[in-house]
Amino acid sequence: MIARAIIITLRDVTVAELEVGFVQQIRSRITRQLAAARWDIISRLRHSRITHVMGTDIVQISSATNILLRDTVAIILLGSQIVLTFLLAPLLAIFVLGVVLVGAAILLPMVKRARAIGVFQTNANLSLIDNVTQFLGPRSSRLAKIFKALLASSKQLSVS
Repeated sequence: MIARAIIITLRDVTVAELEVGFVQQIRSRITRQLAAARWDIISRLRHSRITHVMGTDIVQISSATNILLRDTVAIILLGSQIVLTFLLAPLLAIFVLGVVLVGAAILLPMVKRARAIGVFQTNANLSLIDNVTQFLGPRSSRLAKIFKALLASSKQLSVS
């Protein structure tokens, strides 16, 4: 029992380190590319898009990474349990596998609908951010100075 707890803890810590490291690498790469870009090019972009990339998109990448890593672990565990079930009780394993496949087929339309709702919500959030930034007038020279200073300081933080 203790060995199982240690193995599960090590697995969870390793998965968490992978997730945090990957997301930090993506965030740092985006920040470095923004800092290296010329301001005249950045100023032509919609600032809401930059805000969305630095905020919402990073959170979505983090969530997707978490789900992908957890699902990978779950698939490996499920595969090993299916093999054990076929070795111990083949008829029961075939029945259960059939029930799972029917359930997956029934839930597929719901998954497609959830994805469509997620795409709609992401686009609505981007539109909302765009409207707010347009209203606040982000193309001022003061904002340009603040933006460059923030990017430079975040670049220094990512180096250390």
